[in-house]
Amino acid sequence: MPPSLRARDPQLAWRHPPRLTLRARLPWQHAPVITWKVHVPGEGVHPPHEPPGFRYISPPGYDVHVAFQCPAATFSGRAVPVPFGPAACYVAWPRPRVYIVNNSAGVVRLPERTPIYVSSIGLQQGVDDVHWSMRMALADPAHLELLKPDAGGPKVVEITINGYVWTAIVDAFQQDRAHPGRAVSVSGRSQTALLDAPYAPQRSFVQTADRLLQQLIDDELSLTGFTADYSAVAAQTGVGGWIVPSGVYHYDAQTAIASVRTLAAASGAIARAHPWDKVIVVQPRYAASPWAWDLTAPDKQIQDDIILRDSLRLVSKPLYDYVLVSGEQMGVSDPIVRDGEAGTTRASMVVDPLITDHVASRERGRNVLSDRGEQAAIDVTIPLFEAAVTDQPGLVLPLQLVEVIEPTSWKGLATSVSISAESRDVDGRSVLVVDQTITLERHYSDAG
Repeated sequence: MPPSLRARDPQLAWRHPPRLTLRARLPWQHAPVITWKVHVPGEGVHPPHEPPGFRYISPPGYDVHVAFQCPAATFSGRAVPVPFGPAACYVAWPRPRVYIVNNSAGVVRLPERTPIYVSSIGLQQGVDDVHWSMRMALADPAHLELLKPDAGGPKVVEITINGYVWTAIVDAFQQDRAHPGRAVSVSGRSQTALLDAPYAPQRSFVQTADRLLQQLIDDELSLTGFTADYSAVAAQTGVGGWIVPSGVYHYDAQTAIASVRTLAAASGAIARAHPWDKVIVVQPRYAASPWAWDLTAPDKQIQDDIILRDSLRLVSKPLYDYVLVSGEQMGVSDPIVRDGEAGTTRASMVVDPLITDHVASRERGRNVLSDRGEQAAIDVTIPLFEAAVTDQPGLVLPLQLVEVIEPTSWKGLATSVSISAESRDVDGRSVLVVDQTITLERHYSDAG
């Protein structure tokens, strides 16, 4: 900057700019009344129907009406609940006037995919069952010849219900002959039954090298055509589980599936068959403990207006807060205490030779202490919505966490699932009816 300009800077006086006034006239007018309009299929052919209770009412004067559907949540302490999603408010949950389910079912024999005509299908699996169980009533008794075993072993069928698929072997049939015809039904289990008696041989085994627990499971399934999905347990105990030293694991006269169940149980997990694939899923009995369910996102949500029927059985257990989990000669021994509790109500001691690491003992103890307090086994029957429908629960699998949306919503763990599909005579027409019944384990002491 030139020196002459810098010298003049302090001599500049502050002055107010001249006032400028702008005047404009905006005439006030009343806005037109906004009416509720529902667009329905076929609009233009029939006048749209305006549902009652949804008409906008213009407030008088300068009042502005603001209506909230859900009451404010109450809370105590420093934690402030912030609910998100449609399940956060019961009255705001969308409720269609009519639920439409397009049921479909079919059975074929594999691998040729020969159709099998049936009049009813039943499928069931619980947390204590490694296999899915199957039962079918044949609509054509002559199709029994297609399902009898031969030199190649038992026949395999594929069952499709509302887009969900199961496979099973046929290992039994029943025939009731009465003039002029006969009724024939068949039963079976998941393909994992091929790893169990009477199809699989009983073996003896002694571990001769240090192995990860998952490696021991994989060794049991080697050359069988089956694999194990161990990802859920690995997330709890680390990749591959924990090291089992040489000589710890051994058995006599045991099938492959029995061995897999023994290995899974070491950390409090269970083994169950995949619905259709040659996979054994190994999962914790409680992926999240009941006291953490409030903060755990559910796998499925069931709105109370799709529940066809339900029943409840109360179960009472001591409120255990302590369990001693121990291995044997080459194992560890750990007292597991529920965090924040005194550890005075003790569950029975757990002894397992596979408890060779603190990770295993902690996970086993957590699962033991999760099964405590006041509980209920609640059987809930709902439709099995098609697999393509994404805004309904669809198929519920054992060990999935389910939230039931009621005025006071709650969560429960699915411990059993049963699917039924049968042809019924309704008003002189044959109608396919498909239901699923889910047993939910609800915890009052820890989960409310």
